[in-house]
Amino acid sequence: MRISYNPRNRGASLIPVITVDPFYASSYSATSLGSLPGLPTRYGGLTFIDNDTILIGGAANGASGRLYTIDVSRSADNHVNGFVGTATLYDGSATGIGDFNDGGVVFGPGGVLFVYRALAGQRTRTDQAR
Repeated sequence: MRISYNPRNRGASLIPVITVDPFYASSYSATSLGSLPGLPTRYGGLTFIDNDTILIGGAANGASGRLYTIDVSRSADNHVNGFVGTATLYDGSATGIGDFNDGGVVFGPGGVLFVYRALAGQRTRTDQAR
C-alpha cells in the first residue's frame, strides 16, 4: 500500500491518496476511516489488543505523547470499517508510558508491551500485561 499526496490540492492541507500496488489489488483494498475521535494528532504506532480494540500512540514524538485505546467496528466480512466511541488513555499512560512514542507499539511474549520512542531510537519495555 502506498499513501501519496495529491499535488493538485493547493489548499491549506494536503489530502492523502491511498493506493494499493497493482500486484496486490486483487487481494487487498484500502479505505480511509478518517480521524480517530479523541486522539491527539500526530498519531504514533498501533497494534490490536484484541480483535476489537486498537492500542495507538497519540501526540507522537513529544513529551506529552501517550497511548490510547479505541474500539473498532467491523463489517459482515470482519473488516474494520469504523471506530466506536472516543479514544481513552491506556492503563498506565498517566505514568508516562507512551511519551515520545513513535512508530512501534507491540506486545511481546507474556504480554510485555514494547514501545519505540523517538529519542535516539530508544525502546521502552513495560511488564504491564494486556
